[in-house]
Amino acid sequence: MTPRAQLLYSYSAPLPNATALIAIVGPRIPFESSETAELRLFLKNGGTVLLADDFGTGNGLLQGLNVSARFSGQAIADLYFYSRTPSFPLISDFVPDTLNRNVTALMMDHPTYIQILNSSLVKAIALSSPFSFVDLHNNGTLSPNENTKAYPVIATARIGAGFLVMVANANMFDNELIGLFNNQLFFRNLLRTESGTTLFDLAHLPTAPLTDPRISFRRELDASLTVLQSTLVQGLVAAGLVIVFAGVYLAINRPRKTRGYTAEESSLHSDLT
Repeated sequence: MTPRAQLLYSYSAPLPNATALIAIVGPRIPFESSETAELRLFLKNGGTVLLADDFGTGNGLLQGLNVSARFSGQAIADLYFYSRTPSFPLISDFVPDTLNRNVTALMMDHPTYIQILNSSLVKAIALSSPFSFVDLHNNGTLSPNENTKAYPVIATARIGAGFLVMVANANMFDNELIGLFNNQLFFRNLLRTESGTTLFDLAHLPTAPLTDPRISFRRELDASLTVLQSTLVQGLVAAGLVIVFAGVYLAINRPRKTRGYTAEESSLHSDLT
């Protein structure tokens, strides 16, 4: 089956079959019980769902799906393994998994961490370094009452015949970070888990203040999709357009202390002295 990319504006219509991937990146609108029910059925039938969150809105969905994990909502930073500032930690501790194939480092931007309540049901496949910490004051500095430890930042869970992927950072997929380190490779690995339609959830992003640009974006993307041929690479192009949209939204709605760097400016800080 050839891959396709679509935008998902509501869950009122039936979801695609089990070969589809639904990407929920940076949700801000809570999930209704009817939406959770649709996603539960989709997963039980063998679908794949990416839930990338850091503010905790996705916890309502996790609770509704009876997943033994939660997004903590607390930002983490790293003392030594980071790019640019400690609030941009580099993730290099991976558990063998198809999603981590050939992935050696991921870059995150003010990520939270995943609280795994039952490790027999939820599998951590990526962790921060042992030098990471909860950044209570969002200043990249370790507070006297905080200890360093490794935190789960990517986890997976089986729901029926389906597969739920939890990522503790939505910004990892935005247009500024997607091309750095192995972020794009991780996303490509996720796309390869399914061969059918990839749907990008816009139902849980607020329409304001981007209502008009959002409508324009939809028209442009719909027009582009009619021209694009159905191949994996072209599916990634369509996905990239959606990621750009998500990046604009996240950039507007979340202040950044450090922006505007390039891949060449990124470096690994590992001087332990």
